[in-house]
Amino acid sequence: MPVIGLTKGLKPSQVKALNKISKRRDSSHELIAWQTLKQICKVSIDLDRSVGVLINRKGNLVATVVGDHRHTTIPLNQMIPMSLKGLRFIQTSFSLPKIDSTIATLIQHRNLDLCAIIRVSESGDPTTMCFSHPNLGPTNNIFVSDLIRSDQLTINLPELFEHLDQKYKSQSFIQVSKHSQAILVVVQTSRTKIFDEDINEMKELAHSLDIEVVQTVYQNRSQFDPKYSLGKGKLDRIIDNAASKQITHLLFFKDLTPNQLRHISELTDATIMDRTQLILELFSKRAKSHDGKLQVELAKLRYMLPRLREREKDLSRLVGGIGGQGPGETKLEIHRRRAREKIRRLEVDLAHLSTQRALRRHLRQRSAVPVVSIIGYTNAGKTTLLNTLTQSNAYTENKPFATLDPFSKRLRFPEEKEIILTDTVGFIRDLPKDLLSTFKATLEEIGEAHLLLHLIDSSHTHFPEHIKAVDHILDELEFSNIKKIRVFNKIDRIDAIELQTLLNRYEAIGISALNAHSCRSLIEHIKALLWVAH
Repeated sequence: MPVIGLTKGLKPSQVKALNKISKRRDSSHELIAWQTLKQICKVSIDLDRSVGVLINRKGNLVATVVGDHRHTTIPLNQMIPMSLKGLRFIQTSFSLPKIDSTIATLIQHRNLDLCAIIRVSESGDPTTMCFSHPNLGPTNNIFVSDLIRSDQLTINLPELFEHLDQKYKSQSFIQVSKHSQAILVVVQTSRTKIFDEDINEMKELAHSLDIEVVQTVYQNRSQFDPKYSLGKGKLDRIIDNAASKQITHLLFFKDLTPNQLRHISELTDATIMDRTQLILELFSKRAKSHDGKLQVELAKLRYMLPRLREREKDLSRLVGGIGGQGPGETKLEIHRRRAREKIRRLEVDLAHLSTQRALRRHLRQRSAVPVVSIIGYTNAGKTTLLNTLTQSNAYTENKPFATLDPFSKRLRFPEEKEIILTDTVGFIRDLPKDLLSTFKATLEEIGEAHLLLHLIDSSHTHFPEHIKAVDHILDELEFSNIKKIRVFNKIDRIDAIELQTLLNRYEAIGISALNAHSCRSLIEHIKALLWVAH
């Protein structure tokens, strides 16, 4: 059986003593055998740490858990099932036994049968204890006992288990939601300015992945915590709240470092995602073409490589070399090596695809057909405009990054002239560097354009920031020298006087991408810029 928890720094003899506990089997009719309890207390004194055991209803010890001097926490992500149904947890304590909020959550929302906390004397003997289990009545509250002597515990386990099984059958403890639910964690410092629009954008990204943000938690700090990003106490309360409400995801507005991701994951079994990972998952969901899938996979591998870690205790060092000597490789190192090899293969494949795209662009240039690329912030209506102008039926949806793969269509004019109109992936503020570098091959298409249509959602409250974000990405890609028309979309949603002010200020054209008639001035402007100069 595994020994889990805070095992770092233990001596071989101490690990051996813990393993002896794991090999014991107690009666299924008693909370814990007196000899087992004495052994746990003795080891706890020797380690100067709290020690606990998980026991199933057959009396088998499922795991031994090591904590610190104050308490023991069950690390749910270390080979322990998400539901603790059918298990009881007995742990030692050096102070007055108390059922805290973490234990209460495990009992009420992880279906733990029972938890007992036993105080250990300086001589290593069990003294007082308290225990808790789910309320056997109609409510979902928990029962907490008074302090009693550990040798005076009288509880009928078979009767308790029978009542619990009936309770589990009669009511659902887990509320099933159509979408996954999440808590959004926002940490602000004096150097970071986060606006409501930023938060709403994060929620929209989550919604596109069918994740519903049910709560947003803020914390103001002088600086980000290097271990958890936010304060440990605040994080503990968030994790307890998530467990009590069966919330499956914790979303962090600020990107987490590999170290922060590792430490937070050790405290909860909820899925941890930061902004970059949210965008990567969304791109992965949206990618349809072979090129797009390869690019997303490469971006995800580059992002996850420094975040690979040993999740299970059995990732021990493998013996290598002749005669069993030499350091060998850990499974973690093998995973990292394979990830690097796959990254190299993907880079070669994408370089080959980039060459093919360059050849196609060269053929287009020889045909002397101008290329016009529609660019803009995500969800600005780029695909809708392409569909309206070319009478196409490319997929559209009112969600961020609904279109990921480039789509091109010829647009013919009455003067027997034509252009190739290209829809591109939407831009976003602070686009993850891994994505920007990976999608550079796709965005090369923009660099070959004769004209850019910068589409802007005029009805959006923060469209000026969107304009700056698009211009910044164009500068990074060194495409800012290409001729560009600013086009304000969704003009039917704003006041006419306000619209005219915007058009004058930005030297732009106003359209409604759903209305072909409103696009006539744009078409005339395209023709003037492309063929007057030729």
